[in-house]
Amino acid sequence: MKKSQGNKAKMYEKVNKMRKTYELKCKEHDKADEDASKATPATKDKMVLRAKKADAGEQKADSDYKAALAELEESRRSWEVAMENTLSEYEKMETERLELERTLMWKTANMCSALAVISDQRSEEVRQMLEKTDPAADLAEFVTEKGTGIIRPTSIVHMEYAGRAKAPVPPTVAAARNKAAARTSGGGGGGSGGGGGGATSGSSSSSSSSTAIGGAGRGGAYSSSSSAPASRAGSAASVATSAGTLARGSAAPAATSVSSMPRSSASAGSAAQVRAAPNSTATRPAVAAESRNYQATYDYAPQGPKEMQLTKNDIVTVLDKSHKEWWKVQRGAKKGMVPANYLKPV
Repeated sequence: MKKSQGNKAKMYEKVNKMRKTYELKCKEHDKADEDASKATPATKDKMVLRAKKADAGEQKADSDYKAALAELEESRRSWEVAMENTLSEYEKMETERLELERTLMWKTANMCSALAVISDQRSEEVRQMLEKTDPAADLAEFVTEKGTGIIRPTSIVHMEYAGRAKAPVPPTVAAARNKAAARTSGGGGGGSGGGGGGATSGSSSSSSSSTAIGGAGRGGAYSSSSSAPASRAGSAASVATSAGTLARGSAAPAATSVSSMPRSSASAGSAAQVRAAPNSTATRPAVAAESRNYQATYDYAPQGPKEMQLTKNDIVTVLDKSHKEWWKVQRGAKKGMVPANYLKPV
């Protein structure tokens, strides 16, 4: 078809060219006839001869023009035949395409319909099964088969590092513990057999609680042996606070708070009695010590109003060494108690 289209275009151009040539020859013939009719006797023969030549040229141009038209018509018919054949093929291909799409759509629709029927049947089966179920019984069966027990797990307690030196216990705290433990043991013994056993058990648990809290690693706070829950909670909080404070600094030896111990009302009374006793460690007069400069080897956060904060490399003056584990020091205008094992001579 493309070739026929090209031939038709060429023949059309040729026809236009022949037509222009034919028109030009016709004009020349007309002019030659006009000149021959106006010619003088001397030039008449010459003009008549020119008119005959122009007539012959016109006839030839006319025949060429008609031949070109015939070729153009033949090319056009060839193009039409090729176009008809091409269009017939296109129509056939389009018919096949539509038939194929129709068949595929028909099969797809049938398949979807069959799947919908199967899905509806399965849904109906599931619905019938659900009607026969008992949610409460199923839940009870699941709990029975998959249950792991009804006892809740206990909390994981904090365990101090066993390889580090224990914190020194201030003498006032040790005296208060001993007196509170003695009074608790004495009160339990005055009761009946069953009551005495209960008091002994309570004393043992109180003593073990105080030991666990008092011997906690770095910066542990000390309880006064009271078995009250508030006192235990306060001691645990003090242990966590001091341990967290030292964890942010360098690895320091253990230190114990002197004045911020959480005490119940009973233990507070015991501590007051200890301070009032003339021969107790709390009222023992301080032994004057020669002032000497020391340097802090670790950071220390005070745990009570009587203690003083230390920063590593601080230079302090020791005022009192009467206790081997707690010294009274001075830095500038500040005075307070600090752990002795946090200092080294300058």
